[in-house]
Amino acid sequence: MGSQEIAGGKMDQKPQYEALQKAHMKAAFFATKPTPGTIFLRTFLPWQMVRFVWINLKMVVIIRRSHQTHQTAPKRAAEKAAL
Repeated sequence: MGSQEIAGGKMDQKPQYEALQKAHMKAAFFATKPTPGTIFLRTFLPWQMVRFVWINLKMVVIIRRSHQTHQTAPKRAAEKAAL
């Protein structure tokens, strides 16, 4: 009786816990296998260079926009103060 009292409700929860542990083994949790085209693009050096340049150009545009807003804010404040 003592061992059952110590376990309390844990004996009832064990099957549910095992089901949750095995949930990660279902097909939905596995990554998809890349297609031959995907593997080719990942390993084709000219394509990687194009992607590198494209991503860097996007970053330059974003950073330039950010710096433009910081430079125009003090000018606007000075214009408002002059009025």
